Amino acid sequence: CGNCATFCPFGYIPYRDKFTLFGDAAEMKASENAGFRVLDRESARVRVRLDGREYEAALGSDTQTPGPLRALMEAVLGDCPCSV
Repeated sequence: CGNCATFCPFGYIPYRDKFTLFGDAAEMKASENAGFRVLDRESARVRVRLDGREYEAALGSDTQTPGPLRALMEAVLGDCPCSV
């Protein structure tokens, strides 16, 4: 709604606390949120920011990312009509 930090009835800041899908490198660089961006859909390569560090991962062989987040990223790659 645009008022997350001030008026959120849930006691947290949703846009900061939720895992973010970034559209491109500039969006990821401009944010401090944990999240990911798609580098290559066909090879399932992503750039991930988690727990204050960034890394690239191929989802099929990724061992750094927790399973639930990896599953979320795989679902996005399967369903998202991303242009990358």
